[in-house]
Amino acid sequence: MGEPRRLIMLSGKKGLVVGVANKHSIAYHIAEKFSEANAKVVFGCHPRVADRVGELVSGMNGGGRVFSFDALVEGEVEEMVRAGGENLGSLDFLIHSIAFAPPEELAGRFSDTTPNGFAQTMAVSAYSLLAMARAARPYLRLGSSIITLTFTPASTGVIPDYGIMGPAKAALEAVVRYLANELGPEGARVNAIASGPIGTASARAIGHFAAYREAAAEQAPLGEVTGEDVAGAALFLASPPSSGVTGQVLQVDRGLSIGNAVGVPLATSQ
Repeated sequence: MGEPRRLIMLSGKKGLVVGVANKHSIAYHIAEKFSEANAKVVFGCHPRVADRVGELVSGMNGGGRVFSFDALVEGEVEEMVRAGGENLGSLDFLIHSIAFAPPEELAGRFSDTTPNGFAQTMAVSAYSLLAMARAARPYLRLGSSIITLTFTPASTGVIPDYGIMGPAKAALEAVVRYLANELGPEGARVNAIASGPIGTASARAIGHFAAYREAAAEQAPLGEVTGEDVAGAALFLASPPSSGVTGQVLQVDRGLSIGNAVGVPLATSQ
């Protein structure tokens, strides 16, 4: 028997995936899935990882083209998107998977968050989506899909040691709604995927994350969520079957959100 036929294909589609840092990144899983579905993919990432990312994605459909940028440097987000759009000619999809908070802002009390830490976190984690969408606008086509990544246990509740990233994710979800409303008449869609806890490098930097991830995997009806799960959902949101979906936060947590109703224990400080 041959390989099973993939139900969703993106043949002829092309777009920009922003946020790959290593093979554990959610953005990497999404890019890999899109490349397997015959989409042409180019990448945006921080300059410090650009060479590593270029090697990592070199075998994907799109030739591993990487455009580096620093979201804290004015104008670089927009220039990266414009470079990707010019390279491809148009953007059928744009994946936003970047977030940042100064480590010291996560370690202390939330009420001690500094103005600079607050501003940096919001700039990278929420405003960058707005900036990318604005820069992408000339390259979007009818049916283009913008997708970002969020974490609703923190955006709608409280995760200890997550600090200012919780309000940043809440802001990101609001940006999704406002962009969806604005870009909808032009035929573009904007959505977010809320995954369960996944062991990315950035997630592991959060205090007590491992304990929370273990507890979540025990409580979720389908067990531990994976990057492959999120990539599959992104493939759906970038494809015609999701043409009526915009401004939404799609839960891809293997049922963790219903598990919370019966008491998923949060990671708490010892």
